[in-house]
Amino acid sequence: ESGRFAIEMHYTCEPADTGLELALRFGNSEILATVTEAHNPPARGNEHDRVPRNTESLVKDFKPMQLGVIQLDKGPGELTLQATKIPGEHGPEVRLLMLRRIP
Repeated sequence: ESGRFAIEMHYTCEPADTGLELALRFGNSEILATVTEAHNPPARGNEHDRVPRNTESLVKDFKPMQLGVIQLDKGPGELTLQATKIPGEHGPEVRLLMLRRIP
């Protein structure tokens, strides 16, 4: 069903990349957002390991950020999140995008 959705992104971003600009697109709908707050906590989890990790990754605390509201039309399509401007050397680390329907 078509509708309006509030978008929340959980991310990390190095201080040098503050000002990073993002575009979220689906069909003809687009929202633009700027990351204004750095959040780069250290990875953790290996302090209790008894054996070396092979494929398992460490844990990071991700910060929630409201990207805005987007209109989504009913039907299949590709939802894309693109960093359109990266001030530093790295883009954000994105853990998840949460979509909440607005009644």
